Amino acid sequence: MEVADAKGQEAVIDYDLPRAENALLELERARTAPFDIALDIVRDLASTTGNKGTRSKNIENANADAWLAIQRLGEALKKKQPCDDKYWDNAVILTRHWKELLS
Repeated sequence: MEVADAKGQEAVIDYDLPRAENALLELERARTAPFDIALDIVRDLASTTGNKGTRSKNIENANADAWLAIQRLGEALKKKQPCDDKYWDNAVILTRHWKELLS
């Protein structure tokens, strides 16, 4: 559901902030989880963090960047070997940026 401010500008969409917050928590959990659990968590995030195309360009782009980083992390994890920290760090940084735009 969209929420508009007095000027009619798009404000925080109430379903996105919880999704971004959950994604950050789940990325933390996945990073310290056994491999198979981490892969399941990241796969789930990849299917639940995509955007809907209904928000401002800044929010859409940040959401897309986070989703792509999570996708790349998932692809790296699929190789069934230790994943370079850059994939984890990038997913967290871009998801945090998306969340900050929603806050």
